[in-house]
Amino acid sequence: DDYEIEATNACASARDQPLNESFGMKSGGNIGDNGGSAQDFIQSDIDAMIIMDRTLDLVTPMLTPLTYEGLVDDIIGMKNGHIKVKLSLVDPEDDEEVK
Repeated sequence: DDYEIEATNACASARDQPLNESFGMKSGGNIGDNGGSAQDFIQSDIDAMIIMDRTLDLVTPMLTPLTYEGLVDDIIGMKNGHIKVKLSLVDPEDDEEVK
C-alpha cells in the first residue's frame, strides 16, 4: 500500500510539503518512492486521515460546550447547578452516590 498526502486548497498546500517531508516523502510522492516500503514505515489499519482547517468547518467547534461547566452538564448532567456522581469516581473502593 502506498500512502500519499494530498492538499485540497491553498492553506492545505502550504502544509502539504512539511508533512510530506516529515513522513519521508517527496512532495506529491509516496513513502514507497524513497526506497523503503510503506509497510516498513507505517503499520496501521487506518486507510486515510483527514485534517481539516477550521476555515473550512466553522460549525463543528460550536457543537460541543465551550466551558467546563457546559461539558460537565453535557456528559454527567446537572440540576440546579449541582451534579451527582458515584463515590467510586473519587474512591474506587466505595460505590455510594454523593452530592
